[in-house]
Amino acid sequence: MNEFPGLQDKIPKRCDWICTSCASLNEPQPIDWEYYRKGIGSKVVHMYKEAYESIEIPKYVDTITPEYKPKFDALVVELKEAEKASLKESERIEKEIAELLGQEEGEDAAGAAAAAMAIPLVLVVLPLGLLFLLSGLVVNAVQAVLFVSIRPLSKSLYRRINRFLAELLWLQLIWLVDWWAGVKNSIGKEHALIISNHRSDIDWLIGWILAQRSGCLGSTLAIMKKSSKFLPVIGWSMWFAEYLFLERSWAKDENTLKWGLKRLQDFPRSFWLALFVEGTRFTPAKLIAAQEYAASQGLPAPRNVLIPRTKGFVSAVSIMRNFVPAIYDTTVIIPKDSPAPTMLRILKGQSSVVHVRIKRHAMSDMPKSDEDVSKWCKDIFVAKDALLDKHIATGTFDEEIRPIGRPIKSLLVVLSWSCLLLYGAYRFLQWTQLLSTWTGVILFVAGLGLVTIIMHVFIMFSQSERSSSARAARNRVKKG
Repeated sequence: MNEFPGLQDKIPKRCDWICTSCASLNEPQPIDWEYYRKGIGSKVVHMYKEAYESIEIPKYVDTITPEYKPKFDALVVELKEAEKASLKESERIEKEIAELLGQEEGEDAAGAAAAAMAIPLVLVVLPLGLLFLLSGLVVNAVQAVLFVSIRPLSKSLYRRINRFLAELLWLQLIWLVDWWAGVKNSIGKEHALIISNHRSDIDWLIGWILAQRSGCLGSTLAIMKKSSKFLPVIGWSMWFAEYLFLERSWAKDENTLKWGLKRLQDFPRSFWLALFVEGTRFTPAKLIAAQEYAASQGLPAPRNVLIPRTKGFVSAVSIMRNFVPAIYDTTVIIPKDSPAPTMLRILKGQSSVVHVRIKRHAMSDMPKSDEDVSKWCKDIFVAKDALLDKHIATGTFDEEIRPIGRPIKSLLVVLSWSCLLLYGAYRFLQWTQLLSTWTGVILFVAGLGLVTIIMHVFIMFSQSERSSSARAARNRVKKG
């Protein structure tokens, strides 16, 4: 009868299970009644079975799981999608970093190649540098005399003469692009405000080429960083031509910009004023900073442009609305199968291709309020971003490409300057007998070395913003 105590114990255990184990939703272990019948007998077992089964177990109804399970499942799906997106973004950032490292390696390789080609390049840079610097110093000297003697009496006459002098200097750089390097540009003579994306090292020179084709080269103006005006020859000529130089700090630049724009109201000839509203040249590091800023502000994330800094543009529209009839929305891109044009490549005579699209907007159609003008500018750059996407995919702007040719005027100017300076140098050396003594030879060589150094400074200055870090770019974007 060893089975009897075990059977007696089943009913208290069932009661305990109801009190303590119900929360776990586990059913009690089933009882083998046949086992007990064999040892005790059917009658007693039947009595215990009826008593055992008479104890009612309350049924637990789960009202929570049906309500929250779909929400939980949706949350799990959302988390998995977020994880995938995060992995995708990490891959994209790693790719960007790899491209940046590749650029640095490419620059190192380019530096090594440049060192290997140093002597041949010097043979090119020296004559071109002598031509540009000597002719530029002559032009600067004449500009300085006119600035002191003519400008106080007649600003209009000074501007007309200076337009001609500036062309004599700047056409040499256009010759360098058109005839020496053979860079191909594919694109009404009026006052115009030019806004453009800032894509390459020589965007300013591309602007000069377009202005020359429109007859506005000598009266082309731009808003430049303040350090540009200290560059020998070219920076001085820009200062005499009334370029606007800013420090990239709105607190310091606001009054300078407004004063400079107002003085253009009585400009005697058609002029173009170029404004790079992105504030800096496009680089992968600056694009990442712009995308981070756009995400934090709920703005469309850029892909091919930076977020425009609109304060200067709003001021320009507000002040120039009454005397400038048009805004030229200019989009510049280098086809992906063409190397980017740089001053170094141009001096080497290496060709590139640049595609330029210009769309005219009437100033009279511009919004009236400053907030709407700012929004108009940002919308233009969102559309420009999409246009660049299309060009990257197809290789064109879906419009007819019209080569702008290379006028002979720049070639004639360079030939004239070359003949004049060669004759002048010959007569100078003949008169001074400079090369007849060791002292004279040393001075002559030192002069050639100085020309080489100045040309190197020009080249480096055109590339100076490439070293901007992502952090500096991020700060610059936030200031806009």
